[in-house]
Amino acid sequence: MTEGKQVFVGGLPDSVNDNILRAYFSQYGPISDVQLFTDKATGRSRGFGFITFEDPSTINLVFQTAEHAIEGRAFDVKPAVRKSAAAAAAAAPDSARLHKAPA
Repeated sequence: MTEGKQVFVGGLPDSVNDNILRAYFSQYGPISDVQLFTDKATGRSRGFGFITFEDPSTINLVFQTAEHAIEGRAFDVKPAVRKSAAAAAAAAPDSARLHKAPA
């Protein structure tokens, strides 16, 4: 199970590959997996992926860094959310809408 050990990375430069991501994030601790998504037609990076650390406590170190950048370009690092949890949150009704009077 990778929950609590994985981060989402987005907004990466196209030139970034698995090795570059592994090298960057290994400064925080041992990595068990790097998953970078690529365009099937071109083989180029789609600019996002996931990093899985061996130790869940490593995540805290990653989030202590205010800004992450590779090749001079800042990118986003967020906690990875399981697809089913994200889908459930998106499908949940908005309570403000439920209690609004009809116009």
